[in-house]
Amino acid sequence: MIKGFEHETSHLSEYEKSLVPYFVQGFEKHKGKKNSITSIAICESMTNLGYKVSEARVRKIVNFVRINHLCPVLLASNKGYWVSDDETEVKDWLESMENRIDALKYSHKQVTAELKAIQTTAKLIPQGFQTTINQNLCNCSEPHNYEGICGECGLQIN
Repeated sequence: MIKGFEHETSHLSEYEKSLVPYFVQGFEKHKGKKNSITSIAICESMTNLGYKVSEARVRKIVNFVRINHLCPVLLASNKGYWVSDDETEVKDWLESMENRIDALKYSHKQVTAELKAIQTTAKLIPQGFQTTINQNLCNCSEPHNYEGICGECGLQIN
């Protein structure tokens, strides 16, 4: 489970495990990216069958289906889920997953560095764009006849 997302990431309940065969059967009907099905559509289909499942739990069930090899090469994008036997689609999906993993690792690295700075009581200096302006040149209505941080717009005055 992921802290802060305990419900969304908890292990499948017995009820959710009972839904897995419906998912596997349903995914087999969605071969190829052009035939993908969204998590919203999956939730609606399950509701029509008399079952209730949230979009977050759909993702968890999909993960269960993947790691247990219940539906070979189950891919996804913002367009939905589908089964693929297309080598290019699979390679593209794997590359997309690697990029997402890299982005998460980079974000983790940056926040870890910020935590270390907090722990050592050092001040953080943003690494992005920084603006220093001369007195009376910011766009807010506050007159600037001092040095420091503008109380209205937050810009540094020198």
